[in-house]
Amino acid sequence: MHKLKKLILLILSISIAPLYLMFSNSTEIEASSNDNNSINYLKLKNKSTSLSTIYSEKYQSLIHNQINKQKKLNNYTFQHPLLIRNPYGTNTIAVYMYFKTTEELQASYTIRCDNFTNFEY
Repeated sequence: MHKLKKLILLILSISIAPLYLMFSNSTEIEASSNDNNSINYLKLKNKSTSLSTIYSEKYQSLIHNQINKQKKLNNYTFQHPLLIRNPYGTNTIAVYMYFKTTEELQASYTIRCDNFTNFEY
């Protein structure tokens, strides 16, 4: 009877562990804008605003690992890329963009603002 209880507990713990891992990796999405053509950003967990934390190797590694996990969860394409606003917390206007394609591509962008010359890169 004692061995049976241990076996049942072992089976339960083995069954529950994958469920925990599956649901503990849930992410949050934030809107990039109200534009009809906008693509939502993924919001990472455990983000810090403390400069001493942000620039530590431990924190950078934590963020890097979160990004790599997200890259494996979906098949990101040009039409549906992985976008993360300022993932490492070091550049407030940065956007991390990841997608796979069968073609070689180059990214460029244009910043437009009334009464100013467009900036293209």
